[in-house]
Amino acid sequence: MKAVLAKRFAPAKLESWYRLWAPVVVLPLIFLGGWVPQLQRLDGGMADTLFRLRTYWGFDPAPDSRVALVRIDQKSLDEFKRWPWPRTVHGDFLQLLTLREPAVVAFDLFFPEPSQDARADEHFAKGVGMLPRTITGAAGTEEPGKELPADLGRTKSLTRIEGDRSRIPTWPGALLPIEGLRREGLFGFVNNAPSGMDGR
Repeated sequence: MKAVLAKRFAPAKLESWYRLWAPVVVLPLIFLGGWVPQLQRLDGGMADTLFRLRTYWGFDPAPDSRVALVRIDQKSLDEFKRWPWPRTVHGDFLQLLTLREPAVVAFDLFFPEPSQDARADEHFAKGVGMLPRTITGAAGTEEPGKELPADLGRTKSLTRIEGDRSRIPTWPGALLPIEGLRREGLFGFVNNAPSGMDGR
């Protein structure tokens, strides 16, 4: 029986099955999820399940137990109300994280403009200062008036580049984190094309 199952569910067959049916299942849900609110949760749940199956079948490496992913989910929205939240929430979150002393904290979010509450922005920056290896997002842009400032804060430009420099994407300007976040933490550009080394 085990031999029959092993033959039927061999990795090569599972991979071909996955490549054939995953798009057929997921793409309609993605399309409908934008129109039918009830399907949005189902869409997210299906994506989570597919990623778990990819790991189970050996297509992806197992998650690293040292990495924690903190999501903005419905429970969070019920607690803190509609997005965007006051930046004091992010500052409080970072101060709580100091109890665990994480090696790195990365926000998959942009903070390019000051909020309406300058004290909340400074509170957020103070939290970043307590965990100086906190990284927020930046993006290159063609938008006029977004030239790089002279002072990038703690983030430094790359000085040692090997290989073909012409393949490095460039933009005339950038959407950078607000000054307090640049002063206390780091930022990274999120709209670079992935390289062959990504994920390895």
